Amino acid sequence: MTEFQSIFERYYPGVFRRALLILGNRAAAEDVAQEVFFRLWYSPPRDAGNIGGWLYTTAAHLSLNHLRGEKRRRDRETRAGADRSEAGEGAEEAAVANCEAESARRALAKLAERDRLILLMKFSGHSYRDIAAAAGVEKGSVGTLLARAQARFREEYESGGGG
Repeated sequence: MTEFQSIFERYYPGVFRRALLILGNRAAAEDVAQEVFFRLWYSPPRDAGNIGGWLYTTAAHLSLNHLRGEKRRRDRETRAGADRSEAGEGAEEAAVANCEAESARRALAKLAERDRLILLMKFSGHSYRDIAAAAGVEKGSVGTLLARAQARFREEYESGGGG
């Protein structure tokens, strides 16, 4: 088995989960995961010492880029006067996505400032060191704080009608 195959088999599930968590869409998450490994194959990082970190960070960045691209696309359609009510199934999917995004925003707004900061930084691809510095905590505490913030977010999201 080649080194690339072994990296792929080891990290693909985590890269896919990271993208799915950010995007909330399996097909888009699969596309992002594929793009991450495409980039690894054609343009590997200079420092291969932390390949997992590079893969997960790249997945987060590509997922956020995908979300920004989708937002720009929706904005262009709106400016062009696209009438989603005539789009049938596309309008339903867009309505569900907008509802989920709004539920996530409401859940985030209910969290404490530190929890919001930790979650947004983590899923924007920042390292634990960066998160610790921004939140004013020890680097060793970030994992625990992140897990607790995710649990609180999940509770708020599910109690607000999301999920």
